[in-house]
Formats: sequence, C-alpha cells, structure tokens
Amino acid sequence: MPSPHNSSRKHRLRWLAAAATAAALTVPTIATADASPTVNVAVASYAADYSVTHQEAQRRLDRIQPLQEILARIRSHEGARLAGWGIDHTGTFTGWVWLTGDQPPSASAAAIANTHSDIEIRAGAVHTLKELLKAQTGLFRNIGPLGQADDNPPEASQIQQIISYTDIDMTANSIVIGIDPDLAVMAPSGSVDSGPISDTDEAMRSTILDVTQSLKDHVGVEYIVEDGRGLSAAADFKAGEPVGGCTSGFTAKQRNTNTYGIIVAAHCTNTANQTLTMHGITLVPTRRAHGPYIDAQFQSIPTGSSHRIFDDYLCEERDPCDVSNDASRAMIKDSTACHYGRISRETCGTVASIFFMPTNSKICSALCNNSFIRVEGSRLRSCTGDSGGPWYYDGTAYGIHSGHSATKPCTLPVTYAFFSPIQAVERILGVDILTDGFEQVS
Repeated sequence: MPSPHNSSRKHRLRWLAAAATAAALTVPTIATADASPTVNVAVASYAADYSVTHQEAQRRLDRIQPLQEILARIRSHEGARLAGWGIDHTGTFTGWVWLTGDQPPSASAAAIANTHSDIEIRAGAVHTLKELLKAQTGLFRNIGPLGQADDNPPEASQIQQIISYTDIDMTANSIVIGIDPDLAVMAPSGSVDSGPISDTDEAMRSTILDVTQSLKDHVGVEYIVEDGRGLSAAADFKAGEPVGGCTSGFTAKQRNTNTYGIIVAAHCTNTANQTLTMHGITLVPTRRAHGPYIDAQFQSIPTGSSHRIFDDYLCEERDPCDVSNDASRAMIKDSTACHYGRISRETCGTVASIFFMPTNSKICSALCNNSFIRVEGSRLRSCTGDSGGPWYYDGTAYGIHSGHSATKPCTLPVTYAFFSPIQAVERILGVDILTDGFEQVS
C-alpha cells in the first residue's frame, strides 16, 4: 500500500523551496567599506543599529561579556544604593552602574571602575532598583482589584484591565506601564467597554495622559505610561496539535466573515460560548453543531497578533503533511483512513460504514443522525484527548474525530473509531478547509 502522505509532501516541498529562494533573493548586500562575505549576522546587525564599522562592532561585541562581569562586581559592593546598570551603545561605548543619592561610591567599587576606561559609576538616582521592583509587582494591589476599589476613583480601578505589561527602565529610574484600551473589550462582564479609544494615535496619547494622572496617587515611584498595544504571542496553527483537552482538526476559513480558525469536535466544549486555548492563545467560539449530523465546531483565531495558520496536519511521528482537497463520504467507503490524535498519534484503518449512528449523548446533544463514518482496523487506536483531530488519506481531508469503542488502556487497538464527514462539517459550519500553504492571520 502506498504511503498515505506521498502527494501531500510534494506541495510542502515546493512551498519550502519557494520560500528558501525568496529568502535568498531578499538578503541585503552589505555595502560598508569593510564588508566581508564572512561577516556574521550579529556583527552586521550591530554595525547597522549603531552606525559603526564592522571592525568596531566586533570589538564591542567581544567586550560585552567582560563588561558584564565587571559591572556585576561593582554591584556586589553597592547593593543598598543600586538603582540600575547597563551598557551605552550609542555614542561612547560605556558600561555603567547607577546609585541613589549624591555620595561617592564605596572605595571597593571605585577601585574596580578606575581600572577600566569604559566603566562609569553614576550617582543621583531617586529610587533603588529594589524599590522599583516592589512598586512593579505591587502595582495591581495598589490600584485595587477590579470592582473592589471603593476608595479609588473609578478610572483608577478600571486601569487594571487595560494594562498589557509592566517593565523596569533602569536608564530612566522608573517603572513602565504599557496600556492597550482594546483589552477592556475582553474584560469580565460589567467592565467598561473602551469603545474606539485606541483607534488613533491622538486618542492613545490622550489616554496615556489620563492614565498617568489617574495613577499619581497609586504608584509610589516614578513611572512612565506608554502605548502597549500589539503585545502578542505569535503562533503557528495546524491540525493534530493540542487544543484544550482535545486535538485540533483541520484549519479553515469562515465564508461569510473571512475569519481563520480551527475545527474541533463540538463535545470538546460544554456550551457554544465556551472558549478553547491553543498555543496559549484564547480562541473565539464562532459556530458549533453538537449533532444531529456532525459533532464539530469552528473556533476562530484572534487577529492582530501575527499568527500564521497552515493547511498542514500532523502525521508520521509529528511530521507535517499538507491538505490538498476534501472528499465526500460516498467516495471513501472501503478506503484506507488515518487519523492523528495528540495521545494516540497516527493510526490507520479501513472505512467500514458511512451510515454510522452513535447514540452517546456526548456526541450529539440529541439523537445523532446516521451520517457519521466508522473505521475498523487491527492496529487502529484512539484515546481520550484525540477528539477533534483530523481524519485523512494522502493529503485528502476525510473528517473530524468524534470517538471510539471503549478500550482500556488506549494503547490497545480499538474495535472501531468514528468521525464527522468533512464536507458536512464545512457545509454546516459555513467554512472551507485550507488547502493552499499558509495564511497570515492579520
């Protein structure tokens, strides 16, 4: 029997070759006088970032680690007054330690600094690093939990929901508070909707001023409020990966909204509004059909985070294979069918019936129709946690995994497994599975 993945690999190899060719064509030529074909990426990047020659960039890069060790020795003598440390790359290349107050450094610290021309000890900082870190970690306690800050003005108690990150700026001797007003839209019920507050840079500047003013009585150190929009964890999505307690099915695009997402079994959630998490990203419940014809749902991927969504499904020990098309259930009777589950991995069998009618209420909220597909095989495995995963053969999508005959432990072959036919899933959910490489979720 031929491999169930031969033709699907060709598409992927063509895509990888095209991507590699495009990458090679777009690599810029370094035009500086000391350019060399052997210059490494770090040197070239440093030279471009700080407008120095490659030779000077290499010298500085070689010096960074020794500087860090010297700064650590100085810090060990000035712990009580330590406000921060760092390396200046713009202008004079200098390592520095910043201390609070106007007093000179200790004799031990000064002795270390005096033996190195590229080391400075600076004084005059207002806050120690310890004070800044305490203010950073205590920020939410200072402004009060959402809805429980009776002694705080309402605007202060609402700030917590729009803070996207905090940081320490040792150069400015302050904490940094990044805000994203759009986060208020995703806050718990009862919170104030931010509306179009972050639609323009002018609106963001106004919001930064408002937040800065509102926090003045709640932060005991210097602080900077800045634009914190766009914080994201970019991820690649494909079929066969963990999603919630299940396995992701084929990636798809919703027809009426052009929204990208993944298909998974409907019974992976208890309600139509329950969210699932994949790659640490909270998906958006979009369409769910918990019977009678299919057990499937479409959860969309949030936009604005530079995620990519592939037509791939995991196969053969977690290698990716490409989807080229789908098949109607009438066309797969007695055909070989394989599925990938996050617990059982890839196993295959033969389609024994295209009129299977499960009666388990977990599969359908009411009585299921006889529209499911049953697969049998001596090596077929299926485990709890595989639900929602892809069924396929040779790059053709067959369906979305629903369940199996009871077997313990799941390492043993099952009598049969069954799934929702893919074309019915696409029709009822109003989606089309992806079959053309990958898409950027903008």
